[in-house]
Amino acid sequence: MRFKGKTLAGEIMNEKKFTANLLSLIPKIESFIDDVIIIQRPMPVSTMREKIVKNYPNWAIRELMMNAIMHRDYESNAPVKFYQFDDRIEISNAGGLYGKARPENFPNENDYRNPTIAEAMKVLGYVNRFNRGICRVQEELTENGNPKAIFDFDKITVFSVTVQDALYTSEIETIILDNLDTLRNKFRNKFGINSVQIRNKLGEVAYSTLIIIADNPHASASFVAKLLNVTSRTIENNIAVLKKENILERLGSRKKGYWKINPDKLIKKSDDYKYY
Repeated sequence: MRFKGKTLAGEIMNEKKFTANLLSLIPKIESFIDDVIIIQRPMPVSTMREKIVKNYPNWAIRELMMNAIMHRDYESNAPVKFYQFDDRIEISNAGGLYGKARPENFPNENDYRNPTIAEAMKVLGYVNRFNRGICRVQEELTENGNPKAIFDFDKITVFSVTVQDALYTSEIETIILDNLDTLRNKFRNKFGINSVQIRNKLGEVAYSTLIIIADNPHASASFVAKLLNVTSRTIENNIAVLKKENILERLGSRKKGYWKINPDKLIKKSDDYKYY
């Protein structure tokens, strides 16, 4: 079993490998999650009050790891992988959905590749009541301020889940909101555009979406929507226009890709309200 820490660019910051029988291994993993992965810090709620926020709720990450151990394909040599990035955690295990479980009925329908291991882990208290664990994971994440976990069923032989860091999201939101004018200046200087022309041609929301994405290429529509205080549908519609104009391009998958701005499609300072 391998735990790796990575930056957003993908460089490995640290790595820890666990090898042991399950009874010895699981307590070590629990301690590692609590002592190394989970961090908490005060976040301002108002000028006079703050609250303690964790990057991830302990129970939810523990439950996802226990599921990876319980459901993995033990005929495979691939280890359970736990990658911690600046903004998210990714957990994966060999073996996709099994038996009656399908993408369309997950997590309401469950089946067990390793029924003996599953029963033992349940009796020992390492996993939640069958069919209930994932629902509680989503509830715990929402309560802590994290977006819901995203499960990836695309790879038939691998099951993976991604959880966004609540502290990273909060910090980035604060930084962006405090520095929107700075982002506008950076955008103008980087691409040599006339912001008035962009606003007149595309509108204020599309322009603001561009300057946020230019500084945060991994930003999601919901993230931008929250910053601009509009609906996710509004941002998705504006992104669709930007993509149609070839100003914005998505590289990589929907879940793990990033945005690229095509500078040759932007309005330049010398342009007269036209694209080229």
